[in-house]
Amino acid sequence: MSRVLVIGWGNPARGDDGLAWHALEQLAAEPLGEHVAVLLRHQLTFELAERVQRAQRVIFVDASAQGPPGRIRCRRLSPAAGEPAFFSHHLTPGTLLALTQTLFGRCPEAFSLSVGGADFTFTEALSPLVRSSLPRLLRSIRRRLHPPAPTVRNTMSK
Repeated sequence: MSRVLVIGWGNPARGDDGLAWHALEQLAAEPLGEHVAVLLRHQLTFELAERVQRAQRVIFVDASAQGPPGRIRCRRLSPAAGEPAFFSHHLTPGTLLALTQTLFGRCPEAFSLSVGGADFTFTEALSPLVRSSLPRLLRSIRRRLHPPAPTVRNTMSK
């Protein structure tokens, strides 16, 4: 079982939307250890809930049309309550976590790392601002690859 699951998604043929593909292909080429699994997808799908529930920590990586280009936004995630997504292209990380909680009765610790994009046209190249954010994004992902050790409480009385 992978303790940390890194999921990147986006369209690598749509400029900055392919950010996760550029970043996670570099990350996957590093010696990450058996406790880390890296997945690249065009979109988040319901089937990912099974993989998510087996992880201790999940890191979602994508590009965003919101925010200044090249700016990295990190957020701790929790299951998002709300209307169900009937089409997989409407699935968000929070909705996927909620689905995981509903189906499996557990939800791992989760983070979202998104980078503001500038160019979402038909190209496989990243815009200069987004390309320059890659080293910072990779450092931010690496810092989250080691979940905290489970705490053990001493229940023995003195």
